Amino acid sequence: MKIPPLVRSGRSREYESYSEEQRANVVVGYLFEGMSHRKLDRVFLEMDDQYSRGYQSMGILHYLGLINTHKGIFHGLSMQTALSELQAAGSEYSKIKDIIATQIHG
Repeated sequence: MKIPPLVRSGRSREYESYSEEQRANVVVGYLFEGMSHRKLDRVFLEMDDQYSRGYQSMGILHYLGLINTHKGIFHGLSMQTALSELQAAGSEYSKIKDIIATQIHG
């Protein structure tokens, strides 16, 4: 599997505004379920997506370098398989690997 390169933004405000658990849920929902930014805001950040318009989740994901080409990339895969794919892809994905590993191991 070819995982697209990360495109990190320099903006950390949204990322730092949420708990580790909320950030992890946003990442997993995006990579594994292919959820929209608005839905991620509504489901995991408990925001009115009519107000937030998905910008909070988008800020979290973009800070990590996850963009549209990553959306749903692991759909149908187990977290363990995705972790192996990220491991093979290189150190660029270490933050994403850590998030998924935390989800696996609780």
